[in-house]
Amino acid sequence: KDGVMIITESGNSIRAFKPSLNIKPVADFSASTKTVNAGIPVNFFDQSSYNPTTWQWTFAGAAVSNSTLQNPIGIVYNAPGIYDVKLIAQNANGHDSIVKACQIEVLLGPTLKKDIDINDFNLYPNPFSNFICIESNLNYNDIPYKIVDLSGKILLQDLMHENKINLDFLHPGFYLITLGHQQIKTYKILKQ
Repeated sequence: KDGVMIITESGNSIRAFKPSLNIKPVADFSASTKTVNAGIPVNFFDQSSYNPTTWQWTFAGAAVSNSTLQNPIGIVYNAPGIYDVKLIAQNANGHDSIVKACQIEVLLGPTLKKDIDINDFNLYPNPFSNFICIESNLNYNDIPYKIVDLSGKILLQDLMHENKINLDFLHPGFYLITLGHQQIKTYKILKQ
């Protein structure tokens, strides 16, 4: 039989063999986080065994409640609460499902205080190459922002922690950046 032998420091050996059995998957997954502010995306990662070929995810409470991707990314929960996540993994030998109750806790996201004027922000340089800087007399901590392409697809969504956002992953072209939660300011930016 083909296999791998591992010899430990104590001299013991462990033999592992690739099974040639026809086995249905055992569904399992992990998430990039279990606690998130409303509006911030969560990524999910399939960890099912025995080579599933199709996946059916159900995200209770999420803006997009279903996915058939192996590793769905950018799942957004907009309302505070505690939500279950379900995965059905399938291969030619059958399927298995797992429901992780109370998997995602969504908190009310940070909001701008009423005395903060979102118009106090200035972005530069525009056009930009790799970074966009945000100038303001305000505290940057936990002000939400998102970068979207002109079709409306969210490319990046996070909370500001400093006055500089790394956008070197973007291809040249026009994008929109929105700042704020209750008060929102949108800027059109150009990546060179």
